[in-house]
Amino acid sequence: MTTYIRTALILLKASKNLDILATPKRTGGFSDDLPSWVPDWSDTGPYAQVLFDRFSDSSEIFKATAGSQLDSTLDIGRDDVTKAVNGRLLLRGYIVDYVKTLRQQLEYDEKNMDFLEYGKAARALYEQIKAFDKSNASSHTMAEFRNATTNFADKVRRIIRASKRFADNVENWRALALENEDEPYLTGENKMKVFKRTLAGGVCGGVYQHGWEVMESSFDQWWEQMGTWKLFIEDLSKNLPENPKDLGELLPWFRSVLGMYQSNSYLGLFQRRGSIMKNHDVLQKALFRKLGKMEKGYLGLLPGECKEGDSVVLLKGGKTPYIVRQRDEGWQFVGDCYIHGMMNGEAWDELKCHDMAIY
Repeated sequence: MTTYIRTALILLKASKNLDILATPKRTGGFSDDLPSWVPDWSDTGPYAQVLFDRFSDSSEIFKATAGSQLDSTLDIGRDDVTKAVNGRLLLRGYIVDYVKTLRQQLEYDEKNMDFLEYGKAARALYEQIKAFDKSNASSHTMAEFRNATTNFADKVRRIIRASKRFADNVENWRALALENEDEPYLTGENKMKVFKRTLAGGVCGGVYQHGWEVMESSFDQWWEQMGTWKLFIEDLSKNLPENPKDLGELLPWFRSVLGMYQSNSYLGLFQRRGSIMKNHDVLQKALFRKLGKMEKGYLGLLPGECKEGDSVVLLKGGKTPYIVRQRDEGWQFVGDCYIHGMMNGEAWDELKCHDMAIY
C-alpha cells in the first residue's frame, strides 16, 4: 500500500492540483489499509462515474477554486511517505457549507432489472403454452410447464421489486430538488432546470454536446419514458398470483401480460439490454451517488458514502467542492461532488483558507 501512497503523492506534486482525489471510491465503505485520500487502485468497484475526465478537455469544465494550484511545497521524500502512511495530508481550504438532507443512493439493480431477461422468460413460457396446446399433457410437458411458470413468475417479482425501488428513489430525488418550487434557486434559476443539471453532474457531454437545451429536451423525454415505465410496472404487478402451483393459476395473468409485452405502448422498454432508465445518459453521473441539500440551500450530487452533517469544503488546487467528515483532530476524505452554484468559483475566497489535515 506504500506504493499507492507514493503514487498519489507523485501525482499531486506533478499536477499541482487535486484531480487525483476525484478517483471514484468503491461503494460500501473505505479501505482499512489506506488513508481516505489515497485511491485504492486494486478495487474493482462498482463505482460512480467521475464528474470530469481529467485526461480530456472536460477536466477544465469546473473551476470551483478559480483555477488555484496546489502549493508546490509538497514533498515526496521518505519522511513524507512515512507521514502519509500514518494518514496525514496537509491541504489548504475551508468549509463552505454542511450537508443537511440526503436522499438514498441511486443504484441500478443490474441482475433484477434486465428487461431482456424478462422477455426471454416470457417467450419461454409462451412457447410452453403453444407446446401444451399440441400435446397430451404428458408428465414431461407438465414438468417443463412448472419450471417455465416458476422461472417467469420469479423474474417478474424481482423486476417489480427492483423497479419500484429505483422509480421511488428517483421520485424522492425530484421531490427534494423541487421543494418550494415556486421560489427560485439561490442562483436565481428555475429549480427544475437546476435539478436537471445536477442530475447530469453539470457536464453537458455525451449525446448533449450540442448544448444544454438539447440535454434538457432529452431529460424531458426520459422523464416521460419513466412515467411509461412506472405504469408498466403497475400493470405488471396487477393480479400476479403469489405462489402459482401450476400454469392454470398463472395463465390468465400471463395472457394479459403477454399482450402488454407486445403492446406498442411498452415496446420501447424491451428494445435494448437493461432498460431505458439505466442506459440513458441523463443518469450516468448520478448512479452510485446521492442527492443532497445543503444548509444554505444548495443542491448537490454527492458521494455515495456521504452522510447528513458532513462538511462541504473548497480546497486549494481542487476543481470541485469536496465532502469531508470530522475525524479526531482532522478530516476524513469522503469524495468530490457537484454543488450547483459553486462550480465556477462563486464561493471561493483564498483569504479564508487554513490548514486542513486529511487522514
